[in-house]
Amino acid sequence: MKSFIIDTQDLWKDFVSFVKESKDAFDIVSFDLETNSVEEIKAQVWGIGLAFQDSEAFYLPLRDKEGNSILDENEVVPFVSNLLAGKKIIGNNLAYDVTVWKHRYNIDLSMYVHADTILMKHTLNEEPPFGLKEVSVIELGPWADKAQEELYASIEANGGSTT
Repeated sequence: MKSFIIDTQDLWKDFVSFVKESKDAFDIVSFDLETNSVEEIKAQVWGIGLAFQDSEAFYLPLRDKEGNSILDENEVVPFVSNLLAGKKIIGNNLAYDVTVWKHRYNIDLSMYVHADTILMKHTLNEEPPFGLKEVSVIELGPWADKAQEELYASIEANGGSTT
């Protein structure tokens, strides 16, 4: 899978054009938020992950690690909300993500939630682990842990922390 970080105005403009041209070609969108809190009512959105094709994913960083603006939240949020409206949204722990979106931006996406994988996991097996990464290794095999190792290495290399 190719992933794209949309972290400049030029990339943002290209992404907007791409989505406008292809929006009618898909009906399912994978949606994920990166936030600064586990409490939905306090959380600020730091980044938005989207995928609507089998082989491409996009990350829209709103803030850097110090909290400084990268993309204009006032431009990104309405665009993403419009993109998601009427689509089937899938993701892991969507109950959290749509609640944060509602509290932060007063936009209710709950009627578009199609599948929440954390709820599916609880339905199929109520025993821990519940985390996406841990469940991926159980269901997909040890190779799934390799992506986690690469992610941690990238975070560390860029001065970030996993805690």
